[in-house]
Formats: sequence, structure tokens, C-alpha cells
Amino acid sequence: MESVRQHLEAFLRYVADMPRFAVAGIAGGLVVLAFGGGAYAVYVQKTAATTSAPPATTTTATATASPLPAAASNPASPLAAASPAAGSPPPSAVLYQPPTASAARVATLPPLQAGTCRLPMAYVSEANGGFVLYPGGQYLPDGASNVALPGNTPGQVGVNYGLTYDYEIGVWVPVPYHWLAPGGQTYVYQDYKSGMIRAVNVANGTSGAVTPGGGMQLIGVIDSGVYAASAPNSAGAYFVPFGGQPQQLVDHGTWDRYDRGALWGRDASNKLVRHHLSTGAETTWGSVTSASFVMGFAASGEPIVLTGGALALRHHDGSTTTVWPGTNGLIATGYAWGDSHGIWFEVDGSSGIPGASGSGTYLWSPTGKATRVSDEPAVHVMGPCV
Repeated sequence: MESVRQHLEAFLRYVADMPRFAVAGIAGGLVVLAFGGGAYAVYVQKTAATTSAPPATTTTATATASPLPAAASNPASPLAAASPAAGSPPPSAVLYQPPTASAARVATLPPLQAGTCRLPMAYVSEANGGFVLYPGGQYLPDGASNVALPGNTPGQVGVNYGLTYDYEIGVWVPVPYHWLAPGGQTYVYQDYKSGMIRAVNVANGTSGAVTPGGGMQLIGVIDSGVYAASAPNSAGAYFVPFGGQPQQLVDHGTWDRYDRGALWGRDASNKLVRHHLSTGAETTWGSVTSASFVMGFAASGEPIVLTGGALALRHHDGSTTTVWPGTNGLIATGYAWGDSHGIWFEVDGSSGIPGASGSGTYLWSPTGKATRVSDEPAVHVMGPCV
């Protein structure tokens, strides 16, 4: 039962950017979650543990956003490499100072054939992962993906807040892709036990506090600091430079995502709002429901919105383009990532049990068609294809 509990905690952290689930019960390897008036059975897979300067404060029109918080490994894989996180010290209350120079690469992935890319994936436990090759759909588990947050054990189930690959340094990091700074030198995470936002030097594993006092929710990260929202149900957003004090950017609304110089949220009339940080201008991107959530962004910067299992690309004029309809018992789940290929996302059966017919990893192309590229079960798409 303890193993099931750990898997459940990892799963719930992964879906933190999705509508709230209520745990209705646990039986064997099944967890029953109540969601949106329905109940879904989620299979919990058992996996073996192996070894830019901030903009000025603005006071523009009020916006109230929906509060978003915040498989076995293959040690013999040719991708395997020693991870700096494996021997990292426990968390410290000292303020984090980012590296002053870019670190050298730790490892280099094997070369790919022209026209091929790697899509980073994490198993549902987020204890380990690998890559899906595109085109072709072959899944390559990577023993080097057994990484951990400071003070934890690599490969341990139920303790990572995500898992993605840092192409700049050549290592896996135990957080979602949007918690990795663009330069690849630093990753950040929300310590839900202490309430603090913390940062880690990817190259050597040293860490420090970003918000020692807690009370803020992580929105996003750049190389010089983090964007954070006020505590749940409180107004405002801040920039917190590494080693510095919070600087208020917005004195209204609640905000949940950051992307390319803008905060994203929802106003009181359930319209999707983009707050441009350099100008303070706010624009609306059409109406949403209380169960709509921004799960990622297309290469164009347009938001990818999940509503009840349906995934749609939102446009500035308020129109939408369907990425996945969420019908016929197959729903989009988890993060979505846009790149030059299109939009990568995952599809599961509406029961929540991995392996349903038609489930897997999909790619939506600008031609308007979504195609399954891998049927590997119980994995999450954790970044663009590189």
C-alpha cells in the first residue's frame, strides 16, 4: 500500500496543472479519482528503483485566473551517464546563486539520422524515463534518467516533481520542462512541504532557496530568476531574482503560467488573459470554462488549452483549432509541447487505465491532423522533440 501511495503522490503532482482530483479510494494497483462529476480508475504502475531584467510593476485591468499550482530503467542503455544529481547535498536555506559561467556538457547523446528527433518521456512514477524517436516511434529507456531532487535517492518512486532532459548540459533533471531555465544551467521546483521555491545548479547539484519564506507559487523561470504568483486565492505576481527579494509585477489577479515574456490567467468573466510583462498590456483570448487549463504553448506562442479531455489551440481573435476532440473514450491528458513539428501530447482512455486501445503519444501537425507516434503505455510527454 505504501508503494501505491507513493505512485499516487507522484501522479497527483504530475496533474497539478489539471483540474483538481479527489481520491475516492485505493484498491490493489487501482486508484479511483473523482473528477468533474465522474470517477476514473487510474492504474498505478510499479517500477523498480534503480541506481533578462524584470519589467516594471503594472496596475492594469483586473484579471482573476484559475489557480494552477502549483517501465523499468535500462542501466545498460548507450544513453546512460553519471548524473550530477545523484550525489547532491540536502536542501539548504541559503539563497541560491546561479552559476556565473555555462557548465561544460556532462554527456552527449548518440547522433541521429537526418530528419530524426528525440522526444523526452517520463513514466507515470516520474522516477525514470527515456526517449521516443520520431519518426518511427521506437522507445529507448535511459538509465541516466534516474535522477533526484536534492536530498532524495535517484530512481525513487513518488518524489520527483517531473522529469525532462537538459539538452544544454546533457543530463536529466527531476522537474517538468518549464521548470528548467532556458540556458539549461538551473532548474527550479516548488517544495510543497516547506512552501518554498528552490533552485538547483544542474552541473554540480548544489541548491538554495529562492523564496525562503514560502507563500508563493512557482509560475515559470528564466536564467536570472523566477516568476511567482501570490499564495493561492491571493492577488498579484512577482519576479524573484536569484539571491534577491521579490519584486511585484502585477498587483491584481492570480496567474498560473509564464511563457515568452507573458503571464497567462483568467479574468472574472472566464476569459483567457495574457499579461505582457514589458508593456503591462492585457489581451483576452476567448472564453474558457472553470475546468479549462493552459497545458503548454505552440511554437507560435499560442496557448494549448485542455478542457475536459479535449485539447485546443487558442488564437488571439478568440477562435480555436481542435488538436484532440476528447471523444470516443480517448482523452488528452498532461502537458502539451509545441515545436517545429507541431504539438506533442498524450492520450489515455477515459477510464484512466493505461494501455487503452488508441492511447499513446500523438503529434498534431499544422495540417490539422493528429497522428499516434508511439503506443508506449503509462508515459508522459516531457518536452519538445530535439
